[in-house]
Amino acid sequence: MLINTVILMLRDALPIALLMSFLLLAFRLQRKTLVVLLLSTAITTALLVLLRNSVSDTFDGAGYEWLTVALLLIAYLFALLSLDFRAYRGTAIIAAVPVISLHLADFMLYLFAFGSHSERLPGILVGSVLGSGISLSLAMLLVVLLSPYRTTLAMKSLWVLFMAAQASGAIPLLQQTGVIDESAVLWDSSVIISDASEYGHLLKALLGYESQPDLPYLLTWLTLVVLGQCMVLRHHFLLRSSPEGASS
Repeated sequence: MLINTVILMLRDALPIALLMSFLLLAFRLQRKTLVVLLLSTAITTALLVLLRNSVSDTFDGAGYEWLTVALLLIAYLFALLSLDFRAYRGTAIIAAVPVISLHLADFMLYLFAFGSHSERLPGILVGSVLGSGISLSLAMLLVVLLSPYRTTLAMKSLWVLFMAAQASGAIPLLQQTGVIDESAVLWDSSVIISDASEYGHLLKALLGYESQPDLPYLLTWLTLVVLGQCMVLRHHFLLRSSPEGASS
């Protein structure tokens, strides 16, 4: 139970910690904006948890998967709209809320399922602390490494790459619903970096890493990354050619 909890915390807490690092670094959120983010996340998470069973009964039992896919795509689209870090903090909040809420809802359901067993509770608590500590440590490391680049082209590229990694998680869900057929694994790099390792979870959250990707996942990831980087470059050169960008 301890190991399972640590793994789940890395899966769910690490993307949240990294996302908060991006928000604090690139968008420099003020206290008022942070309060809006926390309230929006709390409401969305509560709705996801409370309505999960009802939503799951729709679309032939795949309602929650479809809802998750929709939220991930919304998050990615608003991440593209938030590329002007100074002007579009609101769109960054809209991009962040679905990602945070989905991960929180998944972990809360795990707690509800196993936390009621008193003999498992100590392992869950210790695992949660360990997983949270690892996630926060990696997020703080990211902050230290990226602090010199706050609003530069590199930061925008990494922000969009991170959100593309999150949105790519829609493909396994669509395969579960049967909309996309599963295909053969293209390669296996688990010998080098396993998905279950700390580095694997970090690369998964930050870059969308899969040790055994199939063709639909790879094509979707490439499409989202290329589209995102094209938007970053377009925004960058438009900003530089504008009078305000030239004067700054």
